[in-house]
Amino acid sequence: MLTAAVYARYSSSLQRPTSIADQVSRCREAAAHFGCDVADERVYADEELSGATAQRPAYQRLMEAAKGREFDAIIVEAQDRLWRDQAEMHAALRRLRFWGVRVFAVETGTDLTDRAGSIVAAVMGWRDETFLDSLREKTHRGILGQIARGMSPGGRPYGYRSEPIYDQAHKDTYGQPVIAGYRRTIHLEEAAVVRRIFEMYATGCSTKAIAHRLNEERVPPPRWREGVPMRGWTPSTIHGSPKKANGILHNPLYIGRVVWNRSQKLRDPDTGQRITRQRPESEWVWTDAPDLRIIPDDLWNKVQARVQARYQQQRWAGHGRTRDPRGGHRRHLFSGLLVCGVCGSAYTIYRANYYGCASATHRGSAICANGRLARKDVLEERLLRAIEERVFSPEAVAYLTRQVNAALEQQARRRPASDAQRQRLEADLAKARAELGNITAAIRQGIITPTTKAMLEDAEAKAARLEGSLADSPDVSAKAVAVIPTVIAGYLKDLRRILGRDTERARAILGDLLGEITLQPDDKGLVAVLRGNLPGILGLPLRSKWCRGRDLNPQGVSPNGF
Repeated sequence: MLTAAVYARYSSSLQRPTSIADQVSRCREAAAHFGCDVADERVYADEELSGATAQRPAYQRLMEAAKGREFDAIIVEAQDRLWRDQAEMHAALRRLRFWGVRVFAVETGTDLTDRAGSIVAAVMGWRDETFLDSLREKTHRGILGQIARGMSPGGRPYGYRSEPIYDQAHKDTYGQPVIAGYRRTIHLEEAAVVRRIFEMYATGCSTKAIAHRLNEERVPPPRWREGVPMRGWTPSTIHGSPKKANGILHNPLYIGRVVWNRSQKLRDPDTGQRITRQRPESEWVWTDAPDLRIIPDDLWNKVQARVQARYQQQRWAGHGRTRDPRGGHRRHLFSGLLVCGVCGSAYTIYRANYYGCASATHRGSAICANGRLARKDVLEERLLRAIEERVFSPEAVAYLTRQVNAALEQQARRRPASDAQRQRLEADLAKARAELGNITAAIRQGIITPTTKAMLEDAEAKAARLEGSLADSPDVSAKAVAVIPTVIAGYLKDLRRILGRDTERARAILGDLLGEITLQPDDKGLVAVLRGNLPGILGLPLRSKWCRGRDLNPQGVSPNGF
């Protein structure tokens, strides 16, 4: 009898989670027909994941187990549970045939890995993939129909709410009218905020000033819900993009024009992730909805004229941004490393020559009171000097070495970390794994006795216990501590060599050396708190117990005049 694994999957949150149990039950019932036996631990299931991508955790584990010949066959309710993409299906079947693992589909009663089954797989694969394409087209056509009937195509822009439209001619299982769609209506309080934003911008206020004012008045931003911390308004929320027709100032819905089909979702064939891509403007779908108008034409036109004027001004002035010869915005030396000590937001480039808290500069003091700016050239010069003279001075490196030595010695007293003990553990683990392999091989050959399961469980428990004992031993030997000063010296040498020539590489080195740098405001200016990044320096995983909480000697650099 063949040992088999069961794979089950459902793709939508609208489907019943019990679908998994139903699929597994059907596969178990059919196992005897295929000459298979299914063990409890050989059930793999993916929930709310599409079969059009191979990036499914349980599916990946299934294929890894098949490669290791942990079972002889895979049973699925239907082929589309495993694959809805023909390219992945054919590639997977080639691998499974090579590994000697068969695939049985209950729906068709076929072995998809034999000659006849491969023909069935090709036909069914074409059908399943075509089904997805047809479903997309029908969904697209259905939304167009909803728009034509005056219903919402989805989403709830700021200033509106959605109301269900009931179909009295059709009832659900409880005798209630089914929902035929949703209709947008104006949300009076939010609509008043929209009008105010347009009026403020038309009279000369910047989007940043508007965001600050709204945050000071604690006006709830879009998509905010009760019980969730309020992150506040940002200039980008208000301004949006003229090309994409989004943001408060560029949403045509506010003048009674519904636009749909501006973007589409595509699946990345490498990662399996769905990404949004803008459609050509010629494919956009426009309809009139005068009952949804919030902004009069004259105010709308005045705002759009000011947007265009500012865009042209920024285009000619270059917007004060520094660009590198390869195009795009140049990343600055400490970009991504500086953190506000008040709110935890990043310190980002502000007005070309300063670093500032992103929340304070974009959302205002109502969200973060730290409005202190740091001059870019002064901050970089002082931090670089402090890194060599204070954080990684010979005294600090010696302190680090002593700390690591002390941690290793402390663990050596608590754990069986001697070479002899570790060698005994490794030898015992090798024997346990060999014993486990022998029992598994015997089961695959059909040698099953009443004590087989107990023997298997004992062998697995013993191997797991020994693996845990080895994992608890120190990740770094005491000999490695001697190289710490050399490693740090190498980092500093590389940093000096590439400073001014390769900002990205220098920034990566700083990230390894320091991790994050906290900028904390005080009475005189800003204090930069630097801590050496021990796991980053030694290339150790953060899970290393002796690393956690053992930073280099923290240093406070008070570069007044930032």
